[in-house]
Order: sequence, then structure tokens, then C-alpha cells
Amino acid sequence: KIEDIRKDYRKKLKYKNSDPKEQRRVRELATAMYLIDKLALRVGNEKNTDEAADTVGCCSLRPEHLEFKGDNVIHFEFLGKDSMVYSQDQTIEIDQVYKNLKDFHRSGTIFIINPSDLNKHLSEYMDGLSAKVFRTYNASVTLQRELEAMDEEIEETSSINEKNAFYNECNRKVAILCNHQRSIPAKHGEQMVKMQKKLEEYEAKLEALEEHIDELGGKKKKKKKAKKKKKEDGDVFLMMLSQSTC
Repeated sequence: KIEDIRKDYRKKLKYKNSDPKEQRRVRELATAMYLIDKLALRVGNEKNTDEAADTVGCCSLRPEHLEFKGDNVIHFEFLGKDSMVYSQDQTIEIDQVYKNLKDFHRSGTIFIINPSDLNKHLSEYMDGLSAKVFRTYNASVTLQRELEAMDEEIEETSSINEKNAFYNECNRKVAILCNHQRSIPAKHGEQMVKMQKKLEEYEAKLEALEEHIDELGGKKKKKKKAKKKKKEDGDVFLMMLSQSTC
């Protein structure tokens, strides 16, 4: 079924109609399907950019998000979901897709269709099929393809750590396809300030205890060099805590 859908949208990339609006509408649907199918772009939702971050997807792409470099290469740059930057050079495998996007770009608007139009069109191929499902299909296929390489890289006797590392690498490749990245927690800065204060408190207590021990043992205070070493150790500890929160 997926190949039938691909065959149909490829055919409609060159759709012709005496009504220019209808011709463009059908070509837009076919072009958007290619972008979601091959580049795994999210469909994009309509929103008021005054009230939310200017994140976009396929149907909400604007001319400034595309740079045509020739040889069927387009540089896409925009904010995706969760304000993750999508900045990639993509080689468009089908000449007509490149031509359509260039024509749309020249008109001042990439897509006139909206996500609802695209989802309605997809549901005509199969009940329940949407842009999100179509995109997720590619992520699933990519993961399955990577996992099938397990026979070459992982054996039954491989350790749990080796199997876990292999699975995480497969997931990483799917994340690259879908432009998924780990975001910095909203309260990261606040957490870092709290950890810094805690570290300073622990260092002060540790220094007081060491001085007390020295007094009880009749020993002299440790040299400044040792004190500097403690601070360096504290900085390393803080950095490790920071990484663990991201």
C-alpha cells in the first residue's frame, strides 16, 4: 500500500488542470507528501506567532526557510517542534519536487494548503492515515532496518551493555531522521544555582571538619595547594551534576 501511495503522489507532482488554483492545490499536496515521506518533516500546525514560538512544519514553511543551492539541493532552516533548530542541506531526489518548491517560493508562499487539507487527502488512501502516521511509518522502518543489522554486530552471547549500546545507536539514527534532540530543562539555570550553593556549603563544612581534625591531632593546616585541589574536584563534581540534568 505504501508504494501505491508513493506512486500516486509522484504522478500528481506534475498534475495539470485548466484551473490554476486546482492545479497548484494538487501539486502542493503531492509535494508536501514527498517532504514528509522523504525528509520526515512534521506536518506543522497553524498558530498565532504572537502568542507562541515561531515553530513551523511542512505546511507552514515560508520562503525565508528555504535556500535553493542548485543541483536539486535545498537548505532548510527553521524552528521545529520544541524550538529545535532544523538546519540541513537536503538533496531532492525528484526533479519535479525541486521545480514545484521553486515555483511556490517564487510566488511568495510555499504552501497554501493547511494540515487539515493534507490529513483529509491522506485519509482518502486509507482510513486513519494522517501526516503524523505517515511520518511515524518512516521512523519505524528506519529503526527496523537498523535493528536487522543486529545479526552482524550483536551476538546472543553479547553483554547486556553491548546490546543496550547497539539499541541506543539505532534510536539515535531515527532521532537524526526526525530531528529529535534533547532539550535543556526549563529550570536548568535555577537548578545549577541551587547545586552551586549546596556545593559551597559542603566545601565549607568539609574545611571546618578538616581543621577540627587537624586541631585534635595537633597537625598543621593543609597547604593552599591541597585547598585548590578540593575546589577543582568540586568544579568537576558540579559539571557532572549539570550533565546529568540535561
